[in-house]
Amino acid sequence: MSIKLKENGIILREYAEFIANFLPKTPLLVVIASLVLVCVSVAYGGLEVLARVTQTFFPLFVFPLLIMGVLLLPDMKVQNILPIMGNGILPSLQGAIPIQSWLGDFFYISFFLPFLKNPEKGRKWGLISVVTVVLTMVFTNLITIFILDGMIKEEIYPVVNVARYISLGQFFEHLESIVMAIWVTGIFIKISAIYYVLVLGAAQYLDVKDYRPFVLPFGFLQIIFGFWVATSYQQLVSFLSKSGIFYFFSFEVVLPLFLFLIAFIKNIKINRTNPANIQ
Repeated sequence: MSIKLKENGIILREYAEFIANFLPKTPLLVVIASLVLVCVSVAYGGLEVLARVTQTFFPLFVFPLLIMGVLLLPDMKVQNILPIMGNGILPSLQGAIPIQSWLGDFFYISFFLPFLKNPEKGRKWGLISVVTVVLTMVFTNLITIFILDGMIKEEIYPVVNVARYISLGQFFEHLESIVMAIWVTGIFIKISAIYYVLVLGAAQYLDVKDYRPFVLPFGFLQIIFGFWVATSYQQLVSFLSKSGIFYFFSFEVVLPLFLFLIAFIKNIKINRTNPANIQ
């Protein structure tokens, strides 16, 4: 549970630091607490509310991203990607290491599988989700490279700066708000999902039938963790790019796989000792 609290705290802090670029005079506490308050209502509503909210906001996440890509076509320079792997494959692999920490987020799908009417579709849509996220990351990274080229190394939020290149008839321009809308939508859904998993896991661990009494206390803890995870944005970036890589990979990938292996072996032994359980 502490791992999930820390992860949501990191996400909230990243969100607050990003919003601070648009609302510099707004305290981080107000930004974090307002988002947590909205996520509280989703977690309290349960899995159906979370699913309906995701269905509602999914188009608001996808279509603005596609529209932004189309509007940026005149400013793209495909030759910026050349030479591909000019320094060998090693730099590409090194750049992929921090991104692999996102893989652990997909293990949260396992908390939703027991609620599916058709569990077989869970595997199908889980794979579709992984492929979709990978394609989205490739899409946004290619756009930033085509536009910014070597300047991308100096940018903290490169996609925001890329959006500033959009200019249509000297009227439709300065569309950083599109990036903010995409970011807020994605973060809202992600935090709500992890929030629900957190309170549901706490209720199951303590053998409590209803998880709702845990919603508000854990919401308060998440606000606190949003400030505890780092004293500054620079420290947070340093953690995510260094030790955070091993931290998330260990607790979100290695540990779940280890527990799955134990449950798999245990299930095999049960089936061998009780042949009647084998269907």
